[in-house]
Amino acid sequence: SFSDGSFWDIKKVSDGGYLTCGFSGPFMSQVLKVDSVGNLQWRREFSYSGGTISLLNVVEAYNGGYIIVGEVYGPGIGHLAPFIRLSNMGEVIWQKFYRPSVDSSINALVIEKVSNQYVVSGSFFPSSMGNQSPCIMRLDTNCDVRYLKIIPNLPGHCEGLQDFKVKYPNKYVFSTIALGYNGGFCNGPIKARIFITDSIGTMLASNIFNTQQ
Repeated sequence: SFSDGSFWDIKKVSDGGYLTCGFSGPFMSQVLKVDSVGNLQWRREFSYSGGTISLLNVVEAYNGGYIIVGEVYGPGIGHLAPFIRLSNMGEVIWQKFYRPSVDSSINALVIEKVSNQYVVSGSFFPSSMGNQSPCIMRLDTNCDVRYLKIIPNLPGHCEGLQDFKVKYPNKYVFSTIALGYNGGFCNGPIKARIFITDSIGTMLASNIFNTQQ
């Protein structure tokens, strides 16, 4: 049994086993590989100096091994998007930490494979408070960011990604939670939004739901 930590994602992989990722303790995250009946094959832990690393989503890489994404956050760091490549045996091939610019931050919450690229969605944080927005990134097979599209948030709200799916190769579906921005804090009325964009982030349909406060 695994008594330490918690898990955010699990995927069945091509050898019949499962790959999972999540927290392993204060400030740290882990990736575990188990066989088809749950026997542990390997486990790797990750940390980031001066911040907390959260590994949240996994996918099999195009050219073997696995890609793991998530978020690094800490004072003086802001938000970074980690892209970690592991071999089939869990060895670290490379780690990359992406920030769009020196005065903005980003995370990577969900990754999917589309047309020999990786499509990643997360939340974008500009230098000013109150403008958190969902975003789309397209990555090449080395997880270098080739395209970033920031989806306009609901006016007057901090809007964070909850889930993301590729419905077709050229249509993406998002679900978000938006908190009203009030006096410097994101603690106002809560709304939920589901919307569809094309592959470059152009809005095709959107539906907003009011929720209980």
